Amino acid sequence: MFTARSNRQELMDDPSIDPSILCTTLDDLARVNALLGGYPPSIDAVARLARGRRTLSVLDVGCGAGDIPRILSKWARFRGLELSIDAIEISDVAAEHARRRCAGFPQIRVEATDLFDIDEERNYDIVHAALMLHHLDDEEARRGLAKMARLSRLGVVINDLHRHAVAYMGSRLVLPLLSKNRLIRHDGPLSIRRSFRAEELRRLAFRAGLPRPHLRWFPLFRWQMIIFREKI
Repeated sequence: MFTARSNRQELMDDPSIDPSILCTTLDDLARVNALLGGYPPSIDAVARLARGRRTLSVLDVGCGAGDIPRILSKWARFRGLELSIDAIEISDVAAEHARRRCAGFPQIRVEATDLFDIDEERNYDIVHAALMLHHLDDEEARRGLAKMARLSRLGVVINDLHRHAVAYMGSRLVLPLLSKNRLIRHDGPLSIRRSFRAEELRRLAFRAGLPRPHLRWFPLFRWQMIIFREKI
């Protein structure tokens, strides 16, 4: 079951999903993500890339409910860092929901667009994606990493799941305790089966023509991957 990535589609990726169910699920996913330690890999990586800078621009790919843009905005404000974030979602419904959730954060601009449709004249210090890469098949993930690198000046940050039997069994046991949401309980374990091992992330970066990534494991079964742009 864990030797190769699953190609089954997650329920959240169904374009016919009811908009109200999608919005509720995105909010619930953000809550569960916070409880399970989903934010430290992103904050730590952005802090490493931003070291010594007074201003920072970030593209957040697949922003969901906009929770990580809000977390990064609070982190930057605390450190006196001037931050601007463009957050994108491929779904119009999800983008509008994130826009509502990010009201009061003028530094965050939410747009409904596909990563592959972004003009490469748009450039950012950091391009970040959390829990997005595992939604793509291997070829899309390769193309996605290459596109994110071309859009970034300092580097690319990936925060995603580690495909592992313990993580899978843990999700089957813990998610029903944390959420009554049917999509969360179905997609959580499947997300782990669709996710990556370290050697697969390195191979993706190699196939995308990028430098060897810096990988770090975080609890609970998260990979932080940083690709330093200046080495390309």
